[in-house]
Amino acid sequence: LAFAMQVSALLLTGIFVVMIASNQLSRKKVFGGKEIKDVSQANPTYLTPDGKTFAIWGLIYLMELVMVIAQLIPSDTTEEIFARKCPVTGLDVRERLMLAFVIVAVWLPLFINEFFLGSLIFLVGYLGLLVSAYTDLAPKMLSGVEQVVLFSVGVSLNTSWAVVATFVSFLQYLGTIGWKTSSVAGNVPVACGTVVFVGYLGCVQAFLGHDFAWAFVAAWACMGISRTQTNPDQASFPMKAMSSTLASVAKYTAYAVMVTMVASVVALAVA
Repeated sequence: LAFAMQVSALLLTGIFVVMIASNQLSRKKVFGGKEIKDVSQANPTYLTPDGKTFAIWGLIYLMELVMVIAQLIPSDTTEEIFARKCPVTGLDVRERLMLAFVIVAVWLPLFINEFFLGSLIFLVGYLGLLVSAYTDLAPKMLSGVEQVVLFSVGVSLNTSWAVVATFVSFLQYLGTIGWKTSSVAGNVPVACGTVVFVGYLGCVQAFLGHDFAWAFVAAWACMGISRTQTNPDQASFPMKAMSSTLASVAKYTAYAVMVTMVASVVALAVA
């Protein structure tokens, strides 16, 4: 059993490397002569954050690298955490993360070549696997700050971002079948409602789950959406479609998440 666990740990590491390699190949335009940024700019939605927001991937990959390295170090505690089974699929945590990482590697060429329906389907599967793994790696399922930093933060960051990315992908697909407002996929009311939902999840995770990584990404994404609607950049988003209403909703939603994070920290401190 111990040997099988070590093989599984090594396999997860290898698949993580493949995912990173796929990401780098996409940056070099190997998958179709374009980058993710090019496709995103050519297919704007009312939920697409500005370019700066996507820097979050550096932090996500860094903390997932920390997790991947940490799970290679054998210990009874580590194996107990990663051996937890999904009640629906029966897959353990490592197996679910492997599948999630494989999906990212496959999703990249699909998205870059603008197969939006296929990329949406893969992204929904990706989100589902991340949420499933998160249920076993959430801060409240672990013991102490060290375990949270090593095993939870990377998946928390990724899952929170995947929620936003899935909504964006859904609007991009709907845009391809004709649902556009001023040449932008979606509309302002739907975008406002989605932003509030993302913010609500961030607040719940911060105050009830004490998951500050998830909440941080929610606030970060909302600020990025606000900047898209505030800072003119014709190459990324048509200026005639910019909405001051959406900009305000996104900004104040981000503020609400930040305030909730502070309140949660205070509550923990005085408990």
